[in-house]
Amino acid sequence: MEQTQALEDTVTGRSRARWLAAVALVIVAGWVLRFWQIGQQSLWFDEGYSAWVVTLAPWRIVEVIRHDVSPPLYYLLLKGWREIFGESEAALRSMSAVASCLAVPVIAAIAWQITRSLGGVLVASLLMSVSVLQIQYAQEARSYGVASLLMALALYGAVRRMQGSEWWLVLSAAMLAGSVYVHNMMWFYVAGFGLGYLVIPGRAGLGRRMAEFAAISVAVILIYAWWIPALLGQVRWLHGNFWAPVPSPRDLAQVLVAAGGMKLMHLGMLARAWVIGWAVALCLGGLCVVVLAGRSRDTVRWSSGLLLIGLFPILAVYGYAQVSQSYFVEKIFTASSLTLPLLAALLPGSRAKVAGFVLIPAIFIGSCISVWGYFAREIKEDWRGAIEYVNSIPREKTMVVFVANEGELLYHYYIRQLGGKPHSLAAAPQGFHELEPPKTIQRVLEESDTDKLIERLHKQNPEKVVLVLSHTHFSDPNDLTRKAIEREMKLVGQKSFHLVDVLEFAR
Repeated sequence: MEQTQALEDTVTGRSRARWLAAVALVIVAGWVLRFWQIGQQSLWFDEGYSAWVVTLAPWRIVEVIRHDVSPPLYYLLLKGWREIFGESEAALRSMSAVASCLAVPVIAAIAWQITRSLGGVLVASLLMSVSVLQIQYAQEARSYGVASLLMALALYGAVRRMQGSEWWLVLSAAMLAGSVYVHNMMWFYVAGFGLGYLVIPGRAGLGRRMAEFAAISVAVILIYAWWIPALLGQVRWLHGNFWAPVPSPRDLAQVLVAAGGMKLMHLGMLARAWVIGWAVALCLGGLCVVVLAGRSRDTVRWSSGLLLIGLFPILAVYGYAQVSQSYFVEKIFTASSLTLPLLAALLPGSRAKVAGFVLIPAIFIGSCISVWGYFAREIKEDWRGAIEYVNSIPREKTMVVFVANEGELLYHYYIRQLGGKPHSLAAAPQGFHELEPPKTIQRVLEESDTDKLIERLHKQNPEKVVLVLSHTHFSDPNDLTRKAIEREMKLVGQKSFHLVDVLEFAR
């Protein structure tokens, strides 16, 4: 009898080791994807701002960001990262990649806590590893990867609290406070977290949960209090100035699919759009239905709570965009992609195990195709190539003009990388550094917005003007800067790079 029990224990131990090895292999594969070709493409427009602001002193970063559109924590962290690892494209992006890599085992740990199933852990790790939003924003010098990690850790703290000590809520409160200092939109995730916290299964009753989330909210607000005036000022300034259009139902569907780990733009290679749309809807909707109809009350509560955490921010921002200013942009919902792997982890223990054998592979294949599409088809703006070309143009009696004016930041970044003395620079409606403090999202909407540029042209009287254009659909939709220069000079050459155009004018 003892020999039989020992044999069973050995077999169980071997099986467990195989499962853990499979989970580890999947996690490592996810890490590889997050660092794959991370420095191959040029920094793009938004990353140029990150590359510039981290060159400032910490106190200056806070001062400048106060008048921009974000909180300061991500940039302060990135400044420290840059001091250690340098400012190459790969180095600046690698902090996001490391954060996203860490989020994968955190999601695996949450899956274990809510399922106690190595199969569930493997499913969660697998889908998290190939989630296209997680991979894409792991490879950008922007805040979304860090925000996702903080949200994952906050959720881990909540899950552990439901199974034990309330001291785990200190972790949740700290991570939520950090997240709202990383990106303004994370306030919607704080609200979604609260709704989910009231629903997920655990030892605490509803009244206790409400009190605990109230305490978390007070802690987060107190930690954030000194930044609230800056946030309100940013919201007022952005109203009417932000570029995002009012989202349509199709935009909402695309974001929901992206939060599910896939992208319709890449899956569209397989079949007609309506076929792909229905197939994805059946996969993601079917998964939600199956877990919501789970065989146990705990499964239903876990799935309901996770859906609230992931979907509330998307639906809330979508609704707000319909009645007020739109901020509805896919990337700000990267943290919502944490939800689907955890929902899928509940499938192996659900009633509809057969559905799980169909849905999980289908979602995994769709995610893999989307990741392939990201690496093969999503090309960032080629500022490296554009500035290499501009750098080859003689500097004497030449002025380089940027529209949008934030292009100056990428110019200076690549001039540092390439070497050489900078050109004389200008921009419309004015140079980025002519504002104090410098501020993003400056637009040319009227002819008078080119007055400072024309005055500069008359004063310096250059023989050649090099106009660098990017994001003109928002920054100069009527092409007023080009028309103003053409009244003074003649177009003599034009060279296009991906999403960046370089026009040469001479007298």
